[in-house]
Amino acid sequence: MKDKYRVRYKGPLMQEYSEAFKRKVVMEVENGILSKDGAKYKYGISGNSMVLDWCRQYGRLRHPQTQTRTMKAPTEDERTRLENRIRELERALGEAKVKVEVYEAMLEIAKERTGIDIKKKFGTRPSGAFEEKGNEKV
Repeated sequence: MKDKYRVRYKGPLMQEYSEAFKRKVVMEVENGILSKDGAKYKYGISGNSMVLDWCRQYGRLRHPQTQTRTMKAPTEDERTRLENRIRELERALGEAKVKVEVYEAMLEIAKERTGIDIKKKFGTRPSGAFEEKGNEKV
């Protein structure tokens, strides 16, 4: 469809457009007669997003240009609740760190007593996953 309008329009690209012309193009785009790119090539409209801007300005949907979100400041009660939650999470994190240190110490002691490295080394294949039979892996 784009190629059809490129060949059809032979004049120079227009630079200034009347409001009636803009409304006509928007009406054709909204009714499905043309796509935005098709209108651009058919009428020789310069700019990649000019037809889209016209659709926003003159179209039936009239989309807002930007959407902003505002956050309200937390109330004193919410602030206290959030601070308490942060303290609880920090305490739980500290306990988890101590627990990890205890488990690592236990693994080191078990390694010293048994002589077997119990800790999993990442990136290695589990033992017994592939057994060789002759030259073939099963």
